[in-house]
Amino acid sequence: MKSIRKFTAILLAAVMALTLLTACGSGGGSSRTEKERYVAGINDYLNHMVSGYNNNLKYDSALDTKAQDYQITYEALIQKGTKKSKANDLAMNAAGMGDKLYFVVACELGRSASESQKIQLAALAVKNGVDNEYLAEYQWTISYAWGTVDSQKQTVPIYIVLHCEG
Repeated sequence: MKSIRKFTAILLAAVMALTLLTACGSGGGSSRTEKERYVAGINDYLNHMVSGYNNNLKYDSALDTKAQDYQITYEALIQKGTKKSKANDLAMNAAGMGDKLYFVVACELGRSASESQKIQLAALAVKNGVDNEYLAEYQWTISYAWGTVDSQKQTVPIYIVLHCEG
């Protein structure tokens, strides 16, 4: 009887250890990150909205830092009372995007909106923020950063960084 209990305890410990390991590793599940899913969704919408567009946006994790730096700087400047256009210019330079090949488009998304609705609104922001001819003609890299939630309006801004690759 004691040996059965001991065996059961060892077996249970082994099962618990294996359960902990099932979430580890890069295999299984979806290998796409949230940002890759958003970019794929934005591409889907733009394929339908922009003539000649063909999945021209590619997620680039190298832009993540630029997007985050832009978001932090821009929101800090706006909070200090800086006008939006000036805050945009300063934030672009602070994030190392003073080059004309970078674009930042922003939009407010409802906190309760579904992921699909957020992607659609982000796609519209890209479509409205960059000339459609350029979107269709060139390849672009993209990333984004979420801004600070506005609890009064129940919205969260998204700052989308685009870089024209030519």
